[in-house]
Amino acid sequence: MASNQDQYNEKNAQLIAAFEDLLKQKFAALNLNGAGVGAAAGADSLDEIAVGDAAAVRDAIGFVGAALVELQKFGAGNTGAQPTWYAGANLDQADMDADPTNLPSGCYRATSNTANRPGGSGTIYISGYNGGVANVLYLENDDDDPRAWTRSYINAQWSPWKLIAPPKVYSNSNGWVLRFPNKIQICLSRELKLTFSNTGRLTATWSFPAAFTGFTLVVPIANWGTQGNVYNTSSPKGDFLLNGGTSGIVGVWATGSYSFSSNSVYEIFYAIAIGTYS
Repeated sequence: MASNQDQYNEKNAQLIAAFEDLLKQKFAALNLNGAGVGAAAGADSLDEIAVGDAAAVRDAIGFVGAALVELQKFGAGNTGAQPTWYAGANLDQADMDADPTNLPSGCYRATSNTANRPGGSGTIYISGYNGGVANVLYLENDDDDPRAWTRSYINAQWSPWKLIAPPKVYSNSNGWVLRFPNKIQICLSRELKLTFSNTGRLTATWSFPAAFTGFTLVVPIANWGTQGNVYNTSSPKGDFLLNGGTSGIVGVWATGSYSFSSNSVYEIFYAIAIGTYS
């Protein structure tokens, strides 16, 4: 006669087997047009469906790519830097003009080593909707003057970059700045006071509110109606800078036989500067 412990073990095994059979029946009932859903439908035990094993569950449902480490390769789920842009047939070219056909849709970054980017280092969003067809959005990393571009890849060829950022307007103690995405910059001075330079002219040096990096033209704006004899005896002059800079000179030049004295001033004077920036 079996002992009490043996009888207990036998009954316990029967209960476990009955429970597993019940689970098997329930899983087997999950069918779509007679096809078992996942590996669970054909499982004989809890071990076979790997309850608690995330990797095995992903394998069973045919979605191995759902692993976070896989998604992070395409810029999804990252808490740090996005993966660097690499395109080309073997995804080994740090070049934004390379063929992106094999590059998965996602979020990437362009560094100083990325060739043919439209601006400074930035973030790239690429979405493909057909074999060999893709759209790209490029966001430049620049707190002072951020810009954005877009382009498409169709018929094995990239379209030109199209700038979509708006102009930027700001000011400081030296004046106002209007910056266009095409790198044209216009600055307007605050009120300037011209003082004695020599008997032939009164001048002021205007520190621009933003630096210029290419050819720059400084145009004077004179308020003739309030300047007394200066109105009749002088001509406004501006400046030009071949290579840009941070300041320019404006003034009035004496005309005819008139000479300025050391205490001559021109109280209300403005200037506009037009050039390029980088």
